[in-house]
Amino acid sequence: MRIDVVLEDLQFEADLFVDEAPETCRALLAALPIESRVIHAMWSGHLIIATPIDLRLSKVENEVSIPVPGDLLYHQRHKEIAIAYGEAQFREPVGPVYVTRFGRLRGDLRALAQLASKVQFEGAKTFRLSKG
Repeated sequence: MRIDVVLEDLQFEADLFVDEAPETCRALLAALPIESRVIHAMWSGHLIIATPIDLRLSKVENEVSIPVPGDLLYHQRHKEIAIAYGEAQFREPVGPVYVTRFGRLRGDLRALAQLASKVQFEGAKTFRLSKG
């Protein structure tokens, strides 16, 4: 199953990991379309995050602390959807944390990395998830 991901003027398709994160994918699909703005993560490296996005989930599925570029992630406690664009590890001031990996962007991610790296210095960018 796929969804569309839009960041500013960039468009990506993303594969959802329905078998690995079924509850998260089900809640996400029910909440679509989602529109927000992304900001840069403070502690976790090359991650952009959209918050608050409350999918009303308490369980972490398909746990990951160190994502790879293109991973779509959900942090239940902070109600964040995150996208990794380079080296990252989900961290808080007390140390590493685990989040749900629910999908991955398809295609060439170089433009994503260029845009995402600007978020830290230029500020929030538009973000949209919708059914593919």
